[in-house]
Amino acid sequence: MSAKPFVFDTDVLIIGGGFSGSWAALTARQHVENVLIVDKGPRDWGGLGGMSGGDMIVKQPEFAAKDLVEELVYYYDGLCEQDVLEEILNQSYERFKDYEKMGHEFARDDSGRLMSIPQRGLELMRYYFYHPYGKGGAHTTQILNAELQRLNVQRIGRIEITDLVKDGDAVSGAVGFHAQSGTPCLFRAKAVILAAHNGGWKGSYLLNTCAGEGAALAYGAGASLRNMEFIENWNVPKLFAWEGQTGMLPYGARFLNGEGEDFMRRYSPKLGAKADPHYNVRGMAFEVRAGRGPIYFDTSTMSPEGVEIMTPTAAG
Repeated sequence: MSAKPFVFDTDVLIIGGGFSGSWAALTARQHVENVLIVDKGPRDWGGLGGMSGGDMIVKQPEFAAKDLVEELVYYYDGLCEQDVLEEILNQSYERFKDYEKMGHEFARDDSGRLMSIPQRGLELMRYYFYHPYGKGGAHTTQILNAELQRLNVQRIGRIEITDLVKDGDAVSGAVGFHAQSGTPCLFRAKAVILAAHNGGWKGSYLLNTCAGEGAALAYGAGASLRNMEFIENWNVPKLFAWEGQTGMLPYGARFLNGEGEDFMRRYSPKLGAKADPHYNVRGMAFEVRAGRGPIYFDTSTMSPEGVEIMTPTAAG
């Protein structure tokens, strides 16, 4: 005998409970009464964002967005939608202030000035990090969950969505099942926001569960997909598991092959290992295929300032 399905009705259904889904819920709650988040992970886990550093790249008011866009266009070989990128940059400072208001503590020096890490070969981009370093993802999850609870946003974990439901051309809900009990679930909604990751892999995230369901659900409902060749894949050097390449590389860390060579100079003569991670992954693959593996991460060339900032702390 099959289990009786759970049926839920809501104004806005958000599929995916990471940072994007949580922020979408907070915004939706300003306009409607009933907002529901479903996620395949535990209710409070916060998606992959909870495993991040909780840091932000922000366009401060003194910078012009067009200058940062020009810098990023060069960095990514022109492979970016410049109008979308400019809009994201223009909104980034307000979101930064929102997080501070919610209690997120970005690192400041003794005078109260924000501390930042220069980005990989980028002169204008600033990487503002949580203090203590490396603990920010979990803290961001905590403050977002507290805000969702304050605003009475309903959240349900362990839900695997299998299909979107359509009424004509409009998406009107979703179906799936509870991953632990197997109970079928039907979610009926006036609007659906798909905030699930499109897939990828990062070896240092041993809990990585980006299987690409978000893209599959959208495609199954008739959406056209693009830019699927940019699915994120990061390799992790041998004996290196701690998150921090983004902070260490700008301070002089580098990748070495099995022969002790700073091999990224072969593939990116100007930026070396400070190139975009996708270039580094490609360079690592070429080196291993050429028999020059394994790949190591060398921090002995970091500046004293970088070592001090990037040293893990047990605080927090």
